[in-house]
Amino acid sequence: MPHVEGACAMPAGDGEVEAGFAKLQGEDFEYYMQTYSIMLGRNSKKSTVDVDLSSLGGGMNISRHHAWIFYDFQHCRFALEVIGKNGCLVEGVLHLPWNPPVKLDSQDLLQIGDKKFYFLLPTRSIFASLAAARQAPFIPSHIALPSYVQPGHPRVSDFHDRLPEGDYGQDSDD
Repeated sequence: MPHVEGACAMPAGDGEVEAGFAKLQGEDFEYYMQTYSIMLGRNSKKSTVDVDLSSLGGGMNISRHHAWIFYDFQHCRFALEVIGKNGCLVEGVLHLPWNPPVKLDSQDLLQIGDKKFYFLLPTRSIFASLAAARQAPFIPSHIALPSYVQPGHPRVSDFHDRLPEGDYGQDSDD
């Protein structure tokens, strides 16, 4: 399985729990956004990107700086700005460099070059999970917690997506 370069990227299904503002989920990779913006494209001798899609089998149609995913503070949402001349498909609609940024919703299917992946948002705030953990109910000592539960930490079950093993995805009751 290919490795995605980046501080918070890892191959899908390795069992580790990660957190971030959003998640990109492909068939063979996942990337957790831990900053308000990331650049997608392909690495070159002159520059590197957060998500190198060419190393993941994205094909020859990927620009060095192909697309920028960022949090749009003015509109309180994530958006994607296309920079690469070959454009990007969002939910099957082609967006080109001269188009305005595209609003991204959780579970949007993106395609850059030959690489398809989902944009996923957590179902609830990590801050809400941490606050709830601080006020966790008393659990009697004779009840054993599963090994993956650590008191005071958000649980993997706090999030979900369309892929059964994931942590991000469906919008909450909006």
